[in-house]
Amino acid sequence: MVVIFYFSSLSKVPNPLGFDPSGYIKHAIIYLILGLFLALGLTKSNIGTKKKIILLTLVIGFMYGMSDEFHQSLVPGRQASIFDLVADAIGALAGSTIYSYRKKIKI
Repeated sequence: MVVIFYFSSLSKVPNPLGFDPSGYIKHAIIYLILGLFLALGLTKSNIGTKKKIILLTLVIGFMYGMSDEFHQSLVPGRQASIFDLVADAIGALAGSTIYSYRKKIKI
């Protein structure tokens, strides 16, 4: 989350990969990684079943995405986007789902 906040605070985001995929793909990939880490943390805390972990990861990822989009709206040269927020939620959901099914957590 700190890394996401840092890059959201920049007026121009660097592109170390050398290519420029769609901004939505970037958001989805970043939040997929966040979803993996959130699912890992929730699993380690014995929070509950696979469905609960996926749902909580989606809620936390969506809420953080909302705060990230608000933060971006305050940064010169950046803007908030509902489509970015949707990509964030899809990425978080994908990350938690991938983690949960790979780890074979109880349903």
